[in-house]
Amino acid sequence: MRGHLRYRAGAWRLVVDAGPEPVTGRRRTVNRTFHAPNTKRGRQQAETELAKLVAEVETGKAAPRSGLTVAQVIERYIVDRAPSWSPGQADATRRRIAQHVTPHVGDVAVEKLRPIDVAHLHAKQRDAGLAESTISRVHGIVQAALAWAEGHELIARNPAARRRPKAHRGEVSPPAPADVARLIDAAPDDLALFLRLAALTGARRGQLCALQWRDVDAGAIRWRRALALIPGGGVAVKETKTGARYATAIDPATVELLDRQRQLAEERARAVDVDLDDAAFVFARDPAGRQPWYPGSVTQRFAALRDRLKLGHVRLHDLRHYMATQLLAEGLDVQTLAGRGGWADATTPLRVYAHFQPARDVEAARRLADRLDLEE
Repeated sequence: MRGHLRYRAGAWRLVVDAGPEPVTGRRRTVNRTFHAPNTKRGRQQAETELAKLVAEVETGKAAPRSGLTVAQVIERYIVDRAPSWSPGQADATRRRIAQHVTPHVGDVAVEKLRPIDVAHLHAKQRDAGLAESTISRVHGIVQAALAWAEGHELIARNPAARRRPKAHRGEVSPPAPADVARLIDAAPDDLALFLRLAALTGARRGQLCALQWRDVDAGAIRWRRALALIPGGGVAVKETKTGARYATAIDPATVELLDRQRQLAEERARAVDVDLDDAAFVFARDPAGRQPWYPGSVTQRFAALRDRLKLGHVRLHDLRHYMATQLLAEGLDVQTLAGRGGWADATTPLRVYAHFQPARDVEAARRLADRLDLEE
């Protein structure tokens, strides 16, 4: 790797050959300005700085200019990664960047972005009233895009690597068992089954909407997919939130309710002279079972039911929290709970439901004391 310098306009211009650009083969250079007089001593100092720059380029600490802005790098990252994302995720990502990043640092040359600029970006977002969770989510996109740029040698280092704000997670407030029972009892049969499955399995709304009859077998449900909303309307089948495929056991009473639901679905199909096969959706809008319930429509139906029962504090997603907290109260181990809820990491339910652990600890203390007292 070669470098040279020259004195121009009151400063030394340091230039290092960084090799050919991988795609075009065009030679790339790394440039730096060093202020020192045009004297023998000044030249010696400039040569020392040039040697340092050569070493930085060789070790990847300095990279040639790409000519790209922060916004352009993020867009290239989105285009590169979008094929593996769920439907609509790329458009949602672009909207977040256009709203929260581009107005502040979008036009900055990506090589010139520094950690202090990232911190200043967070400050501007807070001034605009963004929640810490939103700031953290947007930062995650920027961080990933700059990591992608670093991996493609567009920048020497990722200035957002160590500055992700911590999103403050609010405490979970699961509904009481009596409230869940009221909701299920008051719901129409198909919605009642939907809510029962949500409360007993902890499945997310999109997973239940994507449930097909071939996923129900021998006292268990196999979760393979979920439905995702597409911007502008419509839904698409995607992987589960964590990408996991897993099975959840169901009780005999729930199996019987599912069998009854299947019989009703078959009767509706025969009434219009169509066949109901195993690929049909359990919760469908058409007799053939080809059109699943929209996740948004389920939420609307649930909200209407909840408001009618004056249970406005309960959300549909809270049925997942109900499952987890009830099983923790029963003493279920966290590893089994994580498997039942489809969490990829057992530490996730520990973190989310940490404030429910003290009650179990009190019970553990009582049991230990009882055993000890029996030995005395």
